[in-house]
Parts: sequence; C-alpha cells; structure tokens
Amino acid sequence: MQSGDEKQAHDGKAFAPRGTEHAERLFSEQVRLLYEHVPIALLGLLLNALVLTYVLWDVTDHATLLIWLGAILASGGGRAVLRYRYRRGAVTPARAARWSAGYLVGTLASGLVWGLAGIFLFPPQSIVHQVFIAFLAGGLSAGSLAAYSAVAWMAPAFFLPALGILSARFFWQGDEISLIMGAMIALYIVLVSFIARGMHMTTRTSLRLRLENSSLIAHLTEAKTHAERLNEELNQKIQQRTEAEQALRKSEEKFRGLVENATDGIALVQGERIQYANRAVLEMIGCTEQEAYAQPIVQVMPDTNLGKNPIYQRYREHVAGKDVPSQFEAQLERADGTVIDVILSSALIHMGSENAVLIMVKDITERKRAEEALLTMAEDVGSTTGEEMFRSLVECLATSLNVDFALVGEFAGGRQNRDIVPILFGDDRAPEDVRRLGARKEELYRDLVRGKVRVSEGAVELVRHYRAGGYQLAVGSSTPRANIDLALGEMGIADLFGVIVSSEDVSVGKPDPTVFLTAASRLGVLPGDCLVIEDAPAGVEAGKAAGMVVVALAGSHPREKLGHADRVISSLNELIIADPANA
Repeated sequence: MQSGDEKQAHDGKAFAPRGTEHAERLFSEQVRLLYEHVPIALLGLLLNALVLTYVLWDVTDHATLLIWLGAILASGGGRAVLRYRYRRGAVTPARAARWSAGYLVGTLASGLVWGLAGIFLFPPQSIVHQVFIAFLAGGLSAGSLAAYSAVAWMAPAFFLPALGILSARFFWQGDEISLIMGAMIALYIVLVSFIARGMHMTTRTSLRLRLENSSLIAHLTEAKTHAERLNEELNQKIQQRTEAEQALRKSEEKFRGLVENATDGIALVQGERIQYANRAVLEMIGCTEQEAYAQPIVQVMPDTNLGKNPIYQRYREHVAGKDVPSQFEAQLERADGTVIDVILSSALIHMGSENAVLIMVKDITERKRAEEALLTMAEDVGSTTGEEMFRSLVECLATSLNVDFALVGEFAGGRQNRDIVPILFGDDRAPEDVRRLGARKEELYRDLVRGKVRVSEGAVELVRHYRAGGYQLAVGSSTPRANIDLALGEMGIADLFGVIVSSEDVSVGKPDPTVFLTAASRLGVLPGDCLVIEDAPAGVEAGKAAGMVVVALAGSHPREKLGHADRVISSLNELIIADPANA
C-alpha cells in the first residue's frame, strides 16, 4: 500500500512529498529530469518566438512586438540561471521541492508571456495571422508535454495560460470563425491535459522502476558481497577446523605414544570395567589387554573379591563420592602372587552420563628397599660417632640407589632437604614424601650425634674471641633449627649468637644468598660489613652472592672446590688475631 506522501507524489504535486526516503528520491529524480530538458525547451521557445516576431512584423506594432520578445528572453534567461544554480548547488532529495517551485514559477511566467501574445500581438484584421498564432501556441503546448511531463503540474503551468488566454481572445471577438477557433482551442486544452496526465504517469513509473531496479541491484550486490564474505569466513573456519583436527590428531598420537610408553601405570575405569590401561598397568596386574577389557574389574585384578586391591578400593571410593586423598602408598599383589609397592593417584572425571575414575600407579618397590636399607644401617652404626655415622648412612643409601657419593656430598653441602632428598630418592617424589624423608634423616642425625658432637679445632675460641671484641654474631644454616640448637648447646656457645637463621626461616637454601642476607638484616648491618666463615662450596657461593667477605675452611671439601672464597684457611685458629677486623 502507498503512504499519503507517496500518493501525493503520484498526484503530481510540484513540491517534494514528505515521507519515506524512497518517495523523496523519486521526486528528486523527477526534478532532475525537468532540469535536464531546460536547454531544449528554451531553444524551442526562443526559435518559435523569433519566427512569430518575423511573421507579425508587418501587421503588429514593432515596439509591442519587441517588448514581448524581450519578455520571452527574460523568462527564458531566468530559467537558464536557475538551471545553472541547480547544477552548481546542493542537489539532495530533501531540497527537491525548492528547485521544483523555482522551475514552476519560470514555466508559469513563460506560459503567461505566450498567452499575452493572443492579446497584444493579435491582429484583428488578418485571420491568417490569427490562425498562425493559434497554430504556434498549440505546437508549443504539445512540445511542452515531453519537456515538462516529469512533474504533473509543470506542463499545465505552461499550456493553460498560453492557450487559455488565446481561446478567450477568440471568444471575445464573437464572430463565427473566432467562436469556432476558441472552441477548438478549448477542446485542444482538454485533450492536451489528458495526454499530459498520461505522459506524466508513464515518466514517473519509469523513474520509479529505475530506482527500484537500482535499489534491487544494490541490495543484490550487497547480498552477494555478504554471501561471499560469509563463504570466505566459512572456508576459513573449515580450514581452521581442519588444521585443528590435524593438530589434534598429531597431539593425540603424541599423547597416546607418551601414555603407552610411560613407566607409570595409567588406567581409566568406568562402569566396573577398565576402559583403558597402558602397558605399565597391564604389567603390574599381570594380564593382557584383551583380558583387562573383556571382563569386569573384579575378575581382572587380584584380591578384588576380598576388597583388598588398592586400585579397586580407590575406584569404589571415588564412585561413591567419598573424599579420598589425592595420593597414597599401598601394596599391590600381581596375578602371579608377586607383591609390589606403589603410589596411587586418582581423580574423578566426567565421561558421558556416568562418572569415571582416572588412576595413576607408580611402582616404588626399589625406593622402598632403599629406605629400608637406610633405616637398617641407622640401627647398625650405633658405635660410630658424629659425622662418620651420618656419612655411613648416606654412603649406604647411595650404594643402594647406585648414586655417586662424592657427587652427593658435593651437591648436598649447604643445601636444604628439599634439594637433597630428590637427588637421593628421585625427583618424582611427592612433596609430603620429601618432607617426611628429610625430617626422618634429621631425626636420625640428631639421635646419632647427641652427646658426641665433634667440634672443629679453634671453633669455640674463635666465637668467644669475636664476641669479646664487640662483634655481633649470627648463624646462617640450611639445616633445621633443632640441629643448630643441639650443636651450639653441646658446644656451650648458644648464648653468644644474637641471630640464628635456619631452614625454617628461608624458602631456598644455599647457594642462594637469602640465608645470609636474612641474617644481616636481623643483625641490622649491611651485607658488605659482614664476614662469612664457610666450609662448603654452596656456602662460599652464597656468601659471595650476598656481597660479603668469605673465609673458607678447608677439610670437608678440598681447597680447589673453595676457590671462590676471599681466603682459604686450614684451621680456625688462623682467624684468632689481636684485631678481628683484619681477619
């Protein structure tokens, strides 16, 4: 359905319809078509005016004739100026009404001038010239239909005054011929009006279809561009998905190879059946892949009927929703009756509509044997003293684990248990195992050396000497506070140290300088004003990193391992001098 504004445009109003954007664009095109025909229309009017002037020159007053010709030229010039301004101005749909109104004024003025020719140029004595004027006005009116048909009222604005005044003049004369001529002109006006209406509708329809086609072409072009863009995006997504699938396949192949060849067991259990088990699990439980997948887990794993198997127990606890530890140690009996020590880790995961449990099993049988050897050796070295006892323990442990003791000793000196235990027992130990083994090691050490602490020559004298000289003293060690308190207490010098920094006070051990920097901070002195006495390479490195002067005591380690120190001594007595500041 058409809006009121669009219908107004159909009715051929001279001013722009106020409505939709489409209606404004259509009216703007009608006005543009008017101005395109201005040169032809003006040329036709000028030539006909000159011809009429020439024909009437002998039967009409020359002055009147020239005045009329000047009026024709003035009206035409006005429209020429208007067209010039139209072409140079802002031609927008919103301003089409203004240009249409200006054109209507010019057309009406031109029609009036031609109509006045029937009054002022009309020769009463010459019927031939009267007919010529009527013939010329009728021809111009017919020609105006083509030039002015774009806007409905534009052609009538010319031929109504041009022919209407002439028709009235014939009727005013009153003779028979004049009355017939007036009637014929009136009938001609009616016919021309209908023709003008039809030509206007045809022109307007043509313009509307052209605009609609342009809009349709633009829409189709935009749709095509949009479709091409969507197709390109789809192709990119397909390419990305293809690449992602290829990467996923490669990643899956790598992951499957990694899992299959892992030394630790990995199993996925769902619905009382093993859905997946790698080689390590199959070796641990002593069955083939077909046997593991073909029957319920209670028939695959030993002791499940009695509820003893730790893997099955962990699975049942998870499925039941119990809060179970993330990791624990247990013993697993294989199908051949062999018992192995394992660490179990499990996690509840979602697969489809039923939960599943991912279980990881690590064989720690050899590690357990090494720990038992450590404890056994601790009981067998009761007659050994101090450092010799602890060295015997570490040597026994290193032998059990096939570890180079010299390498262990060089690495462990000055470091914390969190660094020492992994090199002895493997770096895949759980944090709680590292803490437990380290604590047990320190307990054994204290039990062994209590009452048997061997003091380095000159150590007690050196401490008392510096304290008497007014110097502040501190202990910076990577060992637990209990070990430090035991040693200082048995040496009788615990009250001479203002600050004690142990493994509990720092998060990293030597060769990191934190332990010495913390001691200096608590003493309230600058690191550059401190002297460090060390006997281990890691301690020497930590002291230098802290920006302190370092004196290394050879004995526990050879001199070449202590070369980074500012001075290497063989006995602490070398530091007992009159002025400690010159040490």
